[in-house]
Amino acid sequence: MPEAPLHRAPDERLSWLLLVAAFSPVLIDLGAHLLERPWAAYCLVFVPLFVSELVRLPRRPARPGLAWTLLVVALAGELLLLGGGFTRASRVFMPLAALGLGLLLGRPDARTSAILIGFVPVPHALVSFFSTDLEATWAGAAARLLHGLGLPSLVEAGRYQTQLAVGAVRMPVIDVDGGLPIAALLFGLVWVAGCQRGWSIAATVLRALPIAALAVPIQIAALCSAALLLRAGWLDDARGFLDVAPFASIVTIALLGPCRPGAHRGGPRRASASDPLSSAAP
Repeated sequence: MPEAPLHRAPDERLSWLLLVAAFSPVLIDLGAHLLERPWAAYCLVFVPLFVSELVRLPRRPARPGLAWTLLVVALAGELLLLGGGFTRASRVFMPLAALGLGLLLGRPDARTSAILIGFVPVPHALVSFFSTDLEATWAGAAARLLHGLGLPSLVEAGRYQTQLAVGAVRMPVIDVDGGLPIAALLFGLVWVAGCQRGWSIAATVLRALPIAALAVPIQIAALCSAALLLRAGWLDDARGFLDVAPFASIVTIALLGPCRPGAHRGGPRRASASDPLSSAAP
């Protein structure tokens, strides 16, 4: 199918608004999820970062054939999962729909569309698959560190639940304390930095993997800090700290530094040869 000329591309702003409307049931459910699970709010940072990249990209020739195929697959998948009652599972089609729309409009490219994968919080099925081993391991490391610093603490690991005990106060250590959401956030932020700086996909991944591994010491440090709140008798504050503080700290540092919107090197980014779905700019 011949490529559509750039001047015939659909209205960009209207097209994105229509896509948001098409996924409104998924977005409403996501909002409810964030109220229920505050830790998942880290995903929101990827929306302004995506928009920041989108507006600075040059238009490329549209690829309507592939674009409409991806859009139909994404919207059909969303409807099927919504009809089956799997609303949260239908989130996975949002990045695919963004990629399809990007190919139809001429921007963004596949790498930039992949930023929206970060807008999908780490699925509970993946987090719970590694529970309770991960959180028990990191909580145990935190307890040993605190004990060495003179703060007696211990971990009570059961088959279905792990608790961090400081004195007579005990706090459940839950599946998200295994560090996977923090690792996903770190990986996603490095991916954004790679898009901003024009790194190749391979270079971006090689940088992202060791940064994502920092989730382990960050999670242990967060558990140690929560234990100090437990020592003061602030159980609810300790749990809230674990759900919010590590993510908020990482996002704040990223937005002020390496991922600051608008702080790009070398001006507008051109389509990357490493992007398998990119077309050369005319």
